[in-house]
Amino acid sequence: MGENLASGLVSPLEYRVTQNAFLKTRSGLLDAVYQHNLAVAEWDRATGRYFQFSDDTVQNVH
Repeated sequence: MGENLASGLVSPLEYRVTQNAFLKTRSGLLDAVYQHNLAVAEWDRATGRYFQFSDDTVQNVH
């Protein structure tokens, strides 16, 4: 698209519209990845995936 702008085959407005659509798509993908990772973290927390049990009967209070 940049080459078409440089050669005059596309107007600056069309270039900006295309660039804006690309950035919206990229932003949507990043948001989807973030939401997925958040859901996985919440699921791990709810299911106690990283919860560790201790056999130590002595209180660790100082």
